[in-house]
Amino acid sequence: MKNWRFSGFLMFLFFVIFYTEGYATTLSVELQSAVAGIPTPGIVIIDFIDGDGFSGSTATISNFSVSPFQFEGSVTETIPGEYFFTDTELLSSLYFDLDDVYSGFSFQVNANFIDPSGLGFPDSLVLSITDSNFFPLFSTADPRGTDSLFILSLLGQEIYEPDGFNLSVTEESNPVPEPNTLLLISIGIFIFIPKKKKFLKWGIFSLTLFAYLPAHAALMNVTSQVVVDRSPLVYNRATKTFDGLVSINNVGSNNLESPMFLVVSGLPDSVSVYNATSLSPDGKPMLDLQLDSSGLPSGQSIQNFRIKFHNPNNLKFTAILLVLANDGTLPPDPGDMGKVTLEGVDSNTNGIRDDLEIYIDVNFGTSQKKREALNQLAQSLQQGIIATTEQESMNAANSFSRSMECLEYIDSENQEWKSVQSKAVDTPERLDAWLSHETRISGKVFPIRPLSEWKTSCSFDIDALDN
Repeated sequence: MKNWRFSGFLMFLFFVIFYTEGYATTLSVELQSAVAGIPTPGIVIIDFIDGDGFSGSTATISNFSVSPFQFEGSVTETIPGEYFFTDTELLSSLYFDLDDVYSGFSFQVNANFIDPSGLGFPDSLVLSITDSNFFPLFSTADPRGTDSLFILSLLGQEIYEPDGFNLSVTEESNPVPEPNTLLLISIGIFIFIPKKKKFLKWGIFSLTLFAYLPAHAALMNVTSQVVVDRSPLVYNRATKTFDGLVSINNVGSNNLESPMFLVVSGLPDSVSVYNATSLSPDGKPMLDLQLDSSGLPSGQSIQNFRIKFHNPNNLKFTAILLVLANDGTLPPDPGDMGKVTLEGVDSNTNGIRDDLEIYIDVNFGTSQKKREALNQLAQSLQQGIIATTEQESMNAANSFSRSMECLEYIDSENQEWKSVQSKAVDTPERLDAWLSHETRISGKVFPIRPLSEWKTSCSFDIDALDN
């Protein structure tokens, strides 16, 4: 009996993770020119993209007005003029050569998408037009910046008409949800499972929600207070990245404080986040959600935040997204206001620019001692930036020497100070000010204290900190 229960529990967990619903639809797609344009050759590309890392979605392209000159990935010509896609590979593509894009084209698509149920991005079918170098031939309003014309997924249709064109998408049959094969198998083995449908979907959400994330000094995991929605991925041939959109809605009762970050985990080693701004404590890519100082109030959302995956080997992957927010110990992100003046913004008046304090904590905040030493360094760097006289530059240089001694005492092999210095001179004006500061102290000598005194070079009590 115990073995039966254990086997049933394993099957239940398997079903929780992989249970999906399907979405099927048949469409006729036609592009027509609304204006008389100069005859322009182009390449029509239809991509089928696996966004969730699971197999099960399919699409059939037929009745295209011209024949493809190339196809690649998991696509086969089942009968002459009919091409069948599966999502056993990340990216599959059909390429059609047009002598003149203004003459238009048409085709029919029959698609069946599985629902990733909160895991990964929705699978998608994407229509684009490029030049012979595979760069977009026209600009469109696709918020990802890929200039795609049409995107189909279980979320529905996205249509982005280029100027001077009409893109008509006609539904030949009503889209209907249908169970995928795994669901049917599961029903046959455990007839009680479908009755737990609501709980199962919550289980999927929970597995994603409580993914492990090491503690961070000033950032807390607020994934339980938000709903994260994902758009389908589109392959961007200009940047060779898979680009998607993320929307984050604060469904909790409390305001989420700036800064906020999106953490991406679950990626294979060769897959990276192209537009990541930093790393989480366990080395996962993080993206700054770029909120202003007011944060994200309850009921408000961040819409169409871009995320770009660099995946040179086209490996299938399932991205897990977590959201971190300021726990109240950091100042709010000053954004562009922090770059208006040399002094920047120091809202908590601790002598450290808010943007530098955030940068240090986010990137090096897992070590209290190193964080405080880098904050001391940031103060000395800022002294040099705002110095206007030789004496002020001398004072700043002495402070810099003490901060470097402190860092060397804590970690003799540290190189983190270089990135902090680069961040400190992040505008042309600040760089010019720093170079002027270095000119004023050129040729001056700044004695280094004996190694035995380096601990006292720290402006904080090292022994009072845990790590």
